Amino acid sequence: MSTAFFEKLLAEHGDSPRSLDWSPEGQADRFRVLAEVVPDLVGASGSVLDVGCGLGHFRDYLYSVVGHRGPYRAFDASSKMIAAARARVVERGLYSAIAADDVFGIHDAVAHPIPTEYHADYVVASGVLNLEVNDGAGGDDGAMVYLLRHCFDACRVACAVNMLSSRAPEKRDGRVYRRPEWAIRQALEIAPRATLRHDYRPNDFTLYLYKEKASR
Repeated sequence: MSTAFFEKLLAEHGDSPRSLDWSPEGQADRFRVLAEVVPDLVGASGSVLDVGCGLGHFRDYLYSVVGHRGPYRAFDASSKMIAAARARVVERGLYSAIAADDVFGIHDAVAHPIPTEYHADYVVASGVLNLEVNDGAGGDDGAMVYLLRHCFDACRVACAVNMLSSRAPEKRDGRVYRRPEWAIRQALEIAPRATLRHDYRPNDFTLYLYKEKASR
């Protein structure tokens, strides 16, 4: 996966949602919905894996806003983004340098299954396939299915994956907008239970995939 687009933004914006092509408000809305994949994530001790983590901002949101108290690990396809993520948590005194190296790793979850050591109770992925520039992967519907499958295989309870919606009233060049109706059908081919969230931003939707069927 090409990472040049985000690395250019990182050089321009530094420790900011803008380095991930988000506005601060858009990032906060997406984080809120990702964290709502299960109600008991608030204050829970379950482990979380952040796929395509960028600078690790979701970690900050989990602990400071949601009140999550469980283990957190993350990875990104960009080595520069991971180096910046490690540096920022060390500078803030959140982790030692050794711990930061363990928490933030390098991996491409579209091209490759998620290694067992990263498996967690909850897996989230935000904006991983929103761009056409990723060597064609961003615009490939098969890539979305791979990402869903890999995230679902790596979770023990549930996973949440967001993407841009074809129903967006305005579309930006170079971005990939997927049909939510098609996406939920793909999710239900993978998981015994899935939910589509298209109620928080007009240009975005989130899929929740659960390991177990709903109780009667």
